[in-house]
Amino acid sequence: MQAVMDIATAKNRADIDALMKNYLSPMQNMVYADTQGQIGLLLASRVPLRDPANDSLGLVPAKGWDARHDWKGYIPYNQLPRIDDPPSGQIATANNKTVPPGYPYTLTREWAEPFRFWQINKLLAETPRHSVATFRAIQLDIHDRFAEDLLPLLLKAGPWPTEEERRAVAMLSKWDYAMDANRPEPLIYEAWDRALVKRLIADELGPDFKPFWNHEAIFTLRVLHNVDGEGRWCDDVTTPAHEDCLSRIRLALGDALAELNATYGNDIGRWRWGDAHRAVFVNQPFSNFPILDRIFDREVEVSGGAFTIRRADFRFSSKRPYAADHGSGYRAIYDIAHPDNSLYVITTGESGNIFSPYYDDQLPLWAHGGYLRIPTSAKEIEATAKHRLTLQPESASAP
Repeated sequence: MQAVMDIATAKNRADIDALMKNYLSPMQNMVYADTQGQIGLLLASRVPLRDPANDSLGLVPAKGWDARHDWKGYIPYNQLPRIDDPPSGQIATANNKTVPPGYPYTLTREWAEPFRFWQINKLLAETPRHSVATFRAIQLDIHDRFAEDLLPLLLKAGPWPTEEERRAVAMLSKWDYAMDANRPEPLIYEAWDRALVKRLIADELGPDFKPFWNHEAIFTLRVLHNVDGEGRWCDDVTTPAHEDCLSRIRLALGDALAELNATYGNDIGRWRWGDAHRAVFVNQPFSNFPILDRIFDREVEVSGGAFTIRRADFRFSSKRPYAADHGSGYRAIYDIAHPDNSLYVITTGESGNIFSPYYDDQLPLWAHGGYLRIPTSAKEIEATAKHRLTLQPESASAP
């Protein structure tokens, strides 16, 4: 905690290094920039060195009495992954794999999928010189790179036996992969992906299936491309026949449309991603109590999805399988040269008091891609402040 507090005083890379050597956990992607134009990414933490004979690698609980699982110290600070002033002049991070090929230490085996990282890099490269406005557009981008990879594999699985399926396929064939709250295509696509994951793994997992029913992006692509024979997951092990992937895709579309018809009516043209994809903000603990949950909880429809830069993730296995429960709760664009041009927004509001006008005043702004400008000079803060909070000790002798 002290390292996190002290980093606010850092002025350059040397200060960052001196301070982050004392940072313990959890591991963070520390991205920095200074007023001299230096930029960098540092994976900061105390990461244990594991014995090469340790076959658990931190993925599962290990036998503590077995010396093979003893830590051998920590990865030296100067050997943690980092990027300093890359020739491209840009650094992107989206919880993606950050270690280079051949990196000798184990950090994790569970990196996030690369789709958001790819899209950020693509948009950074498209503009020679960026501004606050272009970074705002990048943060709010709703192009789904996973859909760009997966959907063509689904669309070629025809023929489609029903008129509704043919209409859905025709709509998706013209879709631009934008997870727009006002469009039906994202809803049809996500329902199809959800149904396909169930068709692929429910038969093998049986009663253990539901906890694993989620986005399985890399797995799904590997199955449909039959990488290392993983197309075998398309076979339904509960039947004597041998099913192929094309039949699973066709059945999954039928499953998806049946689900959407039951929930949103049978007019496919009137379906909207935003009707299903609502960002939900639950209050702890009052969300668990009837009536109180309606008072304290908030929700709003949003664009984006699990694999867009404007992240709004959801869980296939939940009662509301497309309701967003994870995303960018804080957005900021820092103009290092002109700090007063920086922009910020949070999801709900800065007050936890339900009776305060600041309990949820930023929610519409956040949902529609808006930002606030917060001045940094004391003079402008005084001139623009609407309220003043004074903390007064109970007595003059109080510390």
